[in-house]
Amino acid sequence: MKKVLFPIFALVLALGLALPMAAPVAAHTAEEPYTTPLMAGQNIGVGEVLVWNDGDNLYVQYVVDDPWEMTDSHLYVGKTDPASFPSTPGQFPYSPDMEKSPSEGASYDDGTMTYTIPLDEIYEYEFVGEGKGKGLNATVDPGVVAEDLIYVAAHAVVQQTTVITEAPYYATAVTSTNQGSKKDGSAVDPIRSNPDSVLVYEGSPSAAEHFFSLGFGEEFGGEIVVEFGCPIHNGDGDDLRIIEDTWGSYPSETADVYASQDDVNWTYLGSADNIGREEGDNQHTFTYFDLGDLDWATYVKVVDTTDPALHNSHADGYDLNAVEALQNCIEIQEETAWGDGTQFGTNWAMYFGYTVQGEVPVEWPEGGTLSVAFEDLPLGSGNDWDYNDWVADIDTVATFWGTSELHDDLIEMQFTIRPETRIAGYTHVMHLAADVFDCNGTYELYRDGSLMGSAVYDDQTGLDVVVVPNTGGPPGEVVLTISFDEGCEFSFPDWNENLYHGENLFFDPYIIVKNTGEEIHTGDVRMLTVPIDWEWPTPDRNAIWNPYPKVEEGNPPTFCPYWWTT
Repeated sequence: MKKVLFPIFALVLALGLALPMAAPVAAHTAEEPYTTPLMAGQNIGVGEVLVWNDGDNLYVQYVVDDPWEMTDSHLYVGKTDPASFPSTPGQFPYSPDMEKSPSEGASYDDGTMTYTIPLDEIYEYEFVGEGKGKGLNATVDPGVVAEDLIYVAAHAVVQQTTVITEAPYYATAVTSTNQGSKKDGSAVDPIRSNPDSVLVYEGSPSAAEHFFSLGFGEEFGGEIVVEFGCPIHNGDGDDLRIIEDTWGSYPSETADVYASQDDVNWTYLGSADNIGREEGDNQHTFTYFDLGDLDWATYVKVVDTTDPALHNSHADGYDLNAVEALQNCIEIQEETAWGDGTQFGTNWAMYFGYTVQGEVPVEWPEGGTLSVAFEDLPLGSGNDWDYNDWVADIDTVATFWGTSELHDDLIEMQFTIRPETRIAGYTHVMHLAADVFDCNGTYELYRDGSLMGSAVYDDQTGLDVVVVPNTGGPPGEVVLTISFDEGCEFSFPDWNENLYHGENLFFDPYIIVKNTGEEIHTGDVRMLTVPIDWEWPTPDRNAIWNPYPKVEEGNPPTFCPYWWTT
């Protein structure tokens, strides 16, 4: 979009033109993309798949509704209908890692869950069932243009998380124990030997019956294994807390902590001690752990590693109060999802078609040429009604974004004015005014191929531009182009064959008569609009009803439908 402005000519307020517009149809842009539901498990709506393109790229975006999350995706985009292909997502050309992408310029944005594929790198595909090239293979001659039909199969893996129990929560059972002894070899006191005491955290004040002493052993210290009814989830931050009883100042006590999913294979998490306190609590110590490489764990084992040399003969090792899960107890539901469309393959995989959008030029009125003709004398002062005092043809071409069937986003409006004749004693200044576009932009004015100036188009004020400064010496051609900063919703008004004096127009091609200062605008009987390139009456003062018998003589004349046809 051109941004440099040349304020060579003056701007004035445009006329207010209130015209009925036809109901718009939708093109596909980033603001209004093609949308299809994202369906999980065949009948669960979990979001949407959005598709659109600009002049360079195709975009496919996944939008997933809370509480669902997308954990993986695979995408087929191609010129070949995938109805006969296997519906194996792993064979699709696009995935977040782009390992199988045949398009060098394709990319995936994890933040917006959007695939970007250059239009000139969209391929046809063939399926090879066996051998070295097994799978979907891109063929030669990539590239698509506006109006081409392509096919999209958008696969995703989605999951939703349900909180069963909010953290913190505790182990539900003791699976096994192997309690050691006191340092002197005697049994640990019974009040400190109840393993079920570790299934709940009593808080402060504590008592001996609130913890389980692991005890010392000849080779390894005592141990305990606890089970969580709902597995501990590996989430953000720490996942597990070991709570120990140490009342006041006391020598070091330690224990190794392990986690397991099956009570057979164990992962070492680290060592717990009796150092970490929380403000206001002088009876408990706390050690925090992350599950590391484990996604979850059901079992936790705590094994005493206290150095007996630091303690008296009655010491009984690490005093375990509780094992606490710090992440919510959750249930994860995982589903396969597809962008809704036509089923294919051996399961319920789906695909849909998409028509590539592009620039769509539309002429108005049909045929693209309009003639505007004027009488320039004041009303009631002897007009000869030959409508040849000033005549100009105006070609109007709008460029929309979309397809030939669906378009309403106006990106450019161009008026080409070609002076035809002036059979008058007066001279005039011809303007073109418009204020019906609801978007901002810029416009440029060319006369006979030379840029005369450009300026901002403001949707609040519109424009009013001098297109022909002097009809006594007009240019051969004037081109006024308005380019909009974004797609502007617009539809041409219907042409009413019973309106003859500019009432059909969405712009005002008015003149100012230099000799009198009078302005002749749309709606004035002295302006005549004809939806063709027509022949004006000649010679001077040959009233229009003479060559066109469907016009009734009068002051002013009366025009019948299709009066310009003889």
